[in-house]
Amino acid sequence: MVARLGSVARDAGAAGVALLPRWFYEQAQPDMEEWFVAAADASRLPLWIYNFPERTGNRVERNTVRSVCERVTVGGLKQSGANQEFIRELAPLARELEFSVFAGADARIPESLELGASGCIGGLANVLPEAMVKVFNATRSGNTALAANELRLLREVDQRMHLVPFPYNVAAVMEARGIPAGVLPPTMSRVTRAHYEQLKKETGAMLRDHGLMPPW
Repeated sequence: MVARLGSVARDAGAAGVALLPRWFYEQAQPDMEEWFVAAADASRLPLWIYNFPERTGNRVERNTVRSVCERVTVGGLKQSGANQEFIRELAPLARELEFSVFAGADARIPESLELGASGCIGGLANVLPEAMVKVFNATRSGNTALAANELRLLREVDQRMHLVPFPYNVAAVMEARGIPAGVLPPTMSRVTRAHYEQLKKETGAMLRDHGLMPPW
């Protein structure tokens, strides 16, 4: 299935493919390497390694990243989860082997760039892309004060996201800004739906306080 999706992505004009390690069952690092290489070979596209051990149960080690880079074209790596310090460990390797490291921490863009990330790929880009771009540019210029309000908003929203499991928390904030987020699953419990509405209400107030209207 992974090979098939990779080939479909190539035929559709994708510039690369992103792939998590296999999840649930523990994976040895050499087996993880073969998994990434096989996927890249099947798609014939640059690979983006996605490391999110809290979701998959398997952490991609630095040496595995190096080994994969030596065998196939790697465009980049996204580091999500609690261990953002791993970015610091990967940054020298990324410079050596010429790939990019991106963080998944929406509200920690300055810290991520300081650790050596090239940027951030986050869920809140669906809701607050202009805020994330402004924080990124201000950080790169060396003057985070230029985007202090935007960074505060990202952090305020991020602090409330725990109310609802991902990715439905992102959908709630999208709706709060007037962006269609699709249909919620019919099996969502009444408790989660109540929290969803609470998150919409609270983040909607935050967005209004910052003068943000629907992006059209």
